[in-house]
Amino acid sequence: MKPRRKDLRTEKTYAALFSAFEQLIRTKPFEKITVTELCRVAQTRPATFYNHFSDKYDFFAHMIRQLEDQNFKDASIEANPADPEAYLNEWLTLGFNFIDEHAAMVESVQADTLLTTIMQTTAERLTGIIISQLPEVEHTNIDTEVRTQVMIGALFQTSRWWLAHRQSIDKQDVLDQLRVVVKQIFAM
Repeated sequence: MKPRRKDLRTEKTYAALFSAFEQLIRTKPFEKITVTELCRVAQTRPATFYNHFSDKYDFFAHMIRQLEDQNFKDASIEANPADPEAYLNEWLTLGFNFIDEHAAMVESVQADTLLTTIMQTTAERLTGIIISQLPEVEHTNIDTEVRTQVMIGALFQTSRWWLAHRQSIDKQDVLDQLRVVVKQIFAM
């Protein structure tokens, strides 16, 4: 991964590339999108692209991190971190809202190798948040790290399942049920 430079020109380039990518991913799978085509739609030179990214996978991972960062920045987490269950439930809602807002892109990459990139990028961030919130429970032999990974796995699989069925299953119903799961994981 190349170091990222931050200035107005760079931000405009990133915005153009992100927009072009979202446009292209709606019409073709990621594997069929080339850097040349992405740059043509974004009206950016390939040399500029390669000054910032190693390849289209590096670009995609960066774009997902930026979208997540923006989503987290725009969110107003009202729960007190001292109430870890409520705090994590707000993050859960935030994640499902992110999927809902970017459904077309997420659906496009589900059948692609990019799903792994999204999951790894998101899991790294979630692991830190969850571990910092899960209380140590004295009556269990289950490690906090293991509980965290169980929760992340359940959230990823449930979000993928909901995305495939969201026309017939209400997001709020799924979130309510996941809140029960979070409560049970806290009790482990």
